[in-house]
Amino acid sequence: MLGLMKAIREYDEGKGVPFSAFAKICVMRKIFSAVRSAAAMKHDPLNRSMSIDRPLFEDLAESHTRVTAPIGDPESLVIGNEEREELVRRLYSLLSEFEAKVLTLFLDGLSFEEMSKTLRKPIKSVDNAIQRIKRKSANIKPQ
Repeated sequence: MLGLMKAIREYDEGKGVPFSAFAKICVMRKIFSAVRSAAAMKHDPLNRSMSIDRPLFEDLAESHTRVTAPIGDPESLVIGNEEREELVRRLYSLLSEFEAKVLTLFLDGLSFEEMSKTLRKPIKSVDNAIQRIKRKSANIKPQ
């Protein structure tokens, strides 16, 4: 439709080309352009990126919510706590020493500035570590 609309807007009788031929070319070019754009990987990094608004440990947050919610079955509570602890253990095993320190401080509720001062590192280093932790935590699947 966009190709046809362009043909209608830009058709010039004075050039001696029939409208049907001009419209066909406009429509085909628009289709080719759309296919080329769809196949381009130009926006792939944006499509694969992680949202900075997403909770750091979405899976763990859901697990924690499930565990702390009032449950009538004590067995479910114990199993949920064990699952959460196992996920945290697996995450820590994937982290570097610096990332583990950042995660511990983050979970203690420190701000980026406070973590930066405590670790004697630039805020950007702390932020980069948080981003790496997010990527690594996204790869952990509950068993």
